[in-house]
Amino acid sequence: MGQKNIFAALVLLFVSQGAGLAAPVGLDGLKKGFERKLGEVLEPLIERHAKDLVNLEQALTRAQKLEEALLVKNERVRILLKEGSSVIKGLPQSPKQLAVLNSRFQREALSLMRPWELKYETALVNLLGRLQRAAKLEEAILAKKELEAFRAEIKLRDEAQRNIAEEGDIDLALASAGATAKAPNRAGDLIDGKIEHKGTATGGIGYAWGVCPSDFIVEFPGPKNIRKIRFLLYDQDKKRSYNYQLFIMPHGSDEWEKVSDRSKKPSQGWQEQKFNPRMISKIKVVGLKNSSNKNFHIVEIEAF
Repeated sequence: MGQKNIFAALVLLFVSQGAGLAAPVGLDGLKKGFERKLGEVLEPLIERHAKDLVNLEQALTRAQKLEEALLVKNERVRILLKEGSSVIKGLPQSPKQLAVLNSRFQREALSLMRPWELKYETALVNLLGRLQRAAKLEEAILAKKELEAFRAEIKLRDEAQRNIAEEGDIDLALASAGATAKAPNRAGDLIDGKIEHKGTATGGIGYAWGVCPSDFIVEFPGPKNIRKIRFLLYDQDKKRSYNYQLFIMPHGSDEWEKVSDRSKKPSQGWQEQKFNPRMISKIKVVGLKNSSNKNFHIVEIEAF
C-alpha cells in the first residue's frame, strides 16, 4: 500500500469512530500514518526551532563559548534527523539558553501533537474492536499491546510535564503562554523566549529599551503561581552595569510590591529573585541607571 493510501486509511480510521467502516489498514499502517502525520504537523515548528538554534550557536561562538556552541549545534543536528514524536524526547537542559529554547519548543510541539494523539488512540480502540469481532486474535493482541503501551507512554510524559511545571521550570512570562509586555521600545522582545541580542544602545536587536528611568512590565493572562523571576540585562558590553528595582503585583491588588532593590548595587547579566510562591498578575522592572549611557536595556524577562 502506498504512503498516500496509508494516510487516507489513517484519516478514515480517525473519523470512523468504529461505526462499521472497514478500513484497509492494519496496525503497522496505522502507526506509520500516525508518525507521518506528526511529522507534517511539526515540520514548520522544527524549522523555526532550528533557525533559533542557529542564531544561538552563532551568538555563543561570537562570545567564544565554544563548548556551549557545540552543544547547541549537536541539538540542531539531532532534531533535524528525528521523526515524529521522537523529536521532543531527550531534549538537553544545558546550557541555560538552550534549555529556554527547548522548553518553548517542547510546549508548542505538545500542543500540536495532542489532538492527533487523541485521534490515534481512538483509531487503535476502533482497530482493536474490529479485530476482536473478526476473531483475528493474534492481531488483536498486538493492537491491544500497542494501545496499552501508547497510553502508558503518554501518561508518563504528561506526569513528567506536570512535575516540571510544579518545580517551576516552565517560563510563564512568554507571549506564547499568553503574557503581554509594555516598555518604551520593543516590548515584545521581553517575552519572545529569545536571548540573542547585539548592537548599539538604541540601534541593536533582541532587547527592549527606554531612557532611564523606564518601566518594563509583563502581565499574565490570569493570576500565576510564581516563585522565581529572572531577567537578562544587556551584556554585550562587559564593562557596563545597571541599577534597577523589581516589583510584583499580587493577584487581587492594584499596588506594586517591591521584591528587590538594586538601586545602589551595580548589576550585570542575568538577575534572579526567589521568594515564597505567590499568585501574581504582573511583574515590573524599573530601570534606574546605566553606567555607560542614558538608556536601560532588558533582553528577556522570565517567571517560574
